Amino acid sequence: MSNSASNSSGKQTRTKKNILRTLEEISANKPLDLPSQTIEDWQVDLKANDSNCAKADVAATKKTEAFLKKYFSLRAKAGLATQAVVARKSGRSRSYVAVVESGEHLPQQRTLQKLSVAFGVDVTDLIP
Repeated sequence: MSNSASNSSGKQTRTKKNILRTLEEISANKPLDLPSQTIEDWQVDLKANDSNCAKADVAATKKTEAFLKKYFSLRAKAGLATQAVVARKSGRSRSYVAVVESGEHLPQQRTLQKLSVAFGVDVTDLIP
């Protein structure tokens, strides 16, 4: 059996187990124990206790910061003063541009292409 077929089979087995466990929980009709932590607190604890998670978080933050530095530099060079202008020239909504500019979301390839056209640069200029 190929490695990908083995992975697919393992995933199907895990999925089946999760479904069966969920059905058992539903049929037991017991109240669920709600988490005592917020998601933010859970993330802080996870990063504190899992070095791989902490490293991944630092890497993601650096990637976002590098993208935003390039983005704002290219936006300024293109003379696009507002999010509305970027949105109009890139064919994206102003609210989406705001999400990108806040660092909340890194754009996918298609959006990077649209932004590069709006900025008058090659798409590779936007990739950190």
